[in-house]
Amino acid sequence: MISVFRLSYGKEELEAIKEVLASMWIGLGPKTQEFEEKFANYIGTKYAVVLNSTALHLALKVIGIEGKEVITTSITFISTNHAILYNNGITVFANVYPDTLNA
Repeated sequence: MISVFRLSYGKEELEAIKEVLASMWIGLGPKTQEFEEKFANYIGTKYAVVLNSTALHLALKVIGIEGKEVITTSITFISTNHAILYNNGITVFANVYPDTLNA
């Protein structure tokens, strides 16, 4: 089996997670709004919107992949392929080297 990722976090991240879970705001809560505002400021724009895998769906929609081949890694979450298929693209899986996880 190929390990897909390695978790790396510390006490600060764990405390932030506990705070969010205790607030009962998992999605569109105050931490999300705070992050969007800080990120927008950081990149110098008026607004920023955080998304889940919907971001990939929207990006592929904008560039117009309908009927086109999209090369993606074969080691990925299913939402990658779903975004391609939902936009009527053609998924082409690249081979991945197990020692580097690169194509």
